Amino acid sequence: MERDSGPRVVMGVDGSQSSYAALRWAVRYGGLIDVGVEAVAAWELPGGRA
Repeated sequence: MERDSGPRVVMGVDGSQSSYAALRWAVRYGGLIDVGVEAVAAWELPGGRA
């Protein structure tokens, strides 16, 4: 799959209510400026090392 390298809004989501609210804002903002939105999730496993 080829990725579009054009402008976009990238949003981090961690499962919290505030991150979902921020994602909703990002989607509205992306619509206003006519760009896509990419949501990114990351987590740390308990006991994991960096």
